[in-house]
Amino acid sequence: MNDFVKPIEVNLPDGARLIGERSASGQPVLFISGLAGTARFWQASTNLLRHQHCITFDQRGIGASSRGTDPVSISRLAQDCLAILDSVGLDSAHLVGHSTGGCIAMELALTVPQRVRSLVLSATWAGPNNYMRAFFNLRKDLLHAQPSIYARFGPFLSYPSEWLDQHPELMNMPARDWSQERVRIVSERIDALLAFDRTADLGQIRCPTLVMGTRDDMVVPEFLQRSLLRQLPHAESYWFERAGHFYPVSKYEQFARLISSWVDSSEPLAPRSD
Repeated sequence: MNDFVKPIEVNLPDGARLIGERSASGQPVLFISGLAGTARFWQASTNLLRHQHCITFDQRGIGASSRGTDPVSISRLAQDCLAILDSVGLDSAHLVGHSTGGCIAMELALTVPQRVRSLVLSATWAGPNNYMRAFFNLRKDLLHAQPSIYARFGPFLSYPSEWLDQHPELMNMPARDWSQERVRIVSERIDALLAFDRTADLGQIRCPTLVMGTRDDMVVPEFLQRSLLRQLPHAESYWFERAGHFYPVSKYEQFARLISSWVDSSEPLAPRSD
C-alpha cells in the first residue's frame, strides 16, 4: 500500500471486522460492491480517481473482512457502510453502488438521507421480480451443488464475450474447493438481495441520482434498470452499449470519467448513450 492510500479497520459489536482503504483527499466517494462484495472490484476505476477521496471495503464475511454474528440483510449491510463512514470521520459522502451495492445505496438514501450527497445506481434494481427470483434461485442451486462451477461460470455472465476473449485467464480459472462457510455466506447474500424491496419508497429519494446501466447486462437486464429509472423521475442516466454486468471493470476508464464528472460537476450529467 502506498502513502497515498490509508487503511481502514472497523470492529463492530457483533464481532464483524470490516477492512478497507481510502485515498487521502478530494470529495468523499464510498464505493459499494455487489454480490461478491470485494473492494478490489473497484481497483481499476479508483486508481484513476486519485483526486477524489475514494473509500472501498470488503463487506462482512468477504475477503479480509470477518462476518460477525448478525443476520445478513440489505439493511445490515447499509449499517456497515455507515460504520465505515463514521470510522473516517465523514458525515456524508457520494455513494456509488453496483448491483447489490445499488440496493445498499438506496437503503442509505432512504433511511439516512443526510449522509448521502448523491447516488450512482449502477446495474441495479428496486425490488423483487420474476426474472431476478428465477435467475438467482438457479444460481443458488448451482452454488450449493457445484460451488467451483458456480465461480467459474460467473465471468461468462458478467463480461462481454469479446472482452473475455482478450482475458482468457478469467475463462480458465482452476477449480477451487469452497468451504461450507463461504457457500453459506454467498447463499445468505443472495437471500438478502432477493428480499430487498424499496419499490414503493423510491419517490422519497431526493438527492441527485445517476442511474447507470448497459444494454447487454445478463445479470440485471436493461429492462429492470430502465424500470428503476422510470421510478426516479428526476434521475439522470447513462447507458453503455456492450460492456457486460461488470462494466466498472470492462470499461473502467470510461466508468471512472463518468464518476469523476458526476462528483465534480455542480450541474447534473446530461443523459446520453455510449
